[in-house]
Amino acid sequence: MKKITFLLITNLALSSLIINGQVIDTLVDNGGYNLHFSIIAGKGIPILFETGYMDNTKIWDGIIQPIADITGAPVITYDRQGFGKSTIDSKRKGIEDEIKGLETALIKLGYSEEIMLVSHSLGGFYNFIYANRNPLKVKGIVFIDASMACIFPDDMLDKMGLNPYQLEMIKTMKKLPSLPASIPVTDIISEQNIMRDNRWKTCHDEFVSEAPNRKGIFAFKTSHYIFRDNSRLVIDAIISLYADIQKSKVKSAILEKAYAYELASANEDYRELIEYQHSYEDLIAWGKSLFQNSDLTKALKVMELTANLYSDKPESINNLAEAYLKIGNKKLAAENYKRALELDPDNKNTIKILNQISKTIELSDSLQSVYAGKYELNRMPISIMKENNKLILHFNNTQSAMYFISDFDFFIAEYRDEFKILHGSDGEINGLLFRGMKAMKVKY
Repeated sequence: MKKITFLLITNLALSSLIINGQVIDTLVDNGGYNLHFSIIAGKGIPILFETGYMDNTKIWDGIIQPIADITGAPVITYDRQGFGKSTIDSKRKGIEDEIKGLETALIKLGYSEEIMLVSHSLGGFYNFIYANRNPLKVKGIVFIDASMACIFPDDMLDKMGLNPYQLEMIKTMKKLPSLPASIPVTDIISEQNIMRDNRWKTCHDEFVSEAPNRKGIFAFKTSHYIFRDNSRLVIDAIISLYADIQKSKVKSAILEKAYAYELASANEDYRELIEYQHSYEDLIAWGKSLFQNSDLTKALKVMELTANLYSDKPESINNLAEAYLKIGNKKLAAENYKRALELDPDNKNTIKILNQISKTIELSDSLQSVYAGKYELNRMPISIMKENNKLILHFNNTQSAMYFISDFDFFIAEYRDEFKILHGSDGEINGLLFRGMKAMKVKY
């Protein structure tokens, strides 16, 4: 009885303070740990956003305000346990316990009935479980390059180098029943997905085909963070699904606002495009795009031009330094990182990479030959090739020079965290520790 009274008092207190459109930043005491929520107040069916791996509420800042303005809905973002301002429940045993904790927190905040879900990447797992536990409450889901169980083949799970929590999460997902077919879903996937192979798209295509009220959207020329690359697409998809789950009068009002937003947004986007052409920001984006697509010769020329034209901007110098590092020119990379540091002495990333470069060693020719070969990470091919007395790592349709700080530990330009060559008890090389996951060496 005391618990029910407390919840009623809490909800009444919150309701009396809330003004439509007001942003509420709050910590919910969930019995031994806190969950941090940021809520744009509104009326109607709330929209709950679920982040990807290691992200927090800030990741949604570019899209939630127009969604709240157009729908008038409460827009809820939160930090999962251990991220952002949220603490960890020491008693949790897995992802299902996290969902139970989320449900409890939402009830305390007054959101215990109908809800719409939006998730990115790993957040898709959380939406799947929430929807399976609450099939009548969940009125719709928008997946944004979401993780799905079918992406992870059973025969590869134990070879992926996942930590115990990640492994248990995926195994839990594989045991779940299919998402209720009654829930309408919009499933958006990126062109440049994190696996860079057909498995990601095939899995999502199969999911969409399982129910008539599921719609797939292929987001052209986007990366994993689709809502950054094409925010209008994601905003429109969320608003469209939200409108579809409303009664006709409310739906018409939302679509009218959405149309007005589209007109203003299209005009503003064109204005920005005209201003953007050949600007500093345009050159930076162009260089990065070439860089990401491994057009290294052109990328280097664009970055050299940008660094010369904007020699007072540390970002342009840092980008040039990273390009040199990627192609294996350690000397010019270090020189340009030092130039950037002179312009921005407190840049921790620049300090870190200069420190890493200073610790690099020259790997013997014999070790280079031993490490060269083909590896496989969850069926994604990775290869190490010996080129001009350097080792080059090829993965995800990109290539990058490897820099060793010991006979086994190395880093590359894109990922500053150290990687490791793995070997068995017999001393034979058997794999790579690649961004926390184990890639096995392919034997012939």
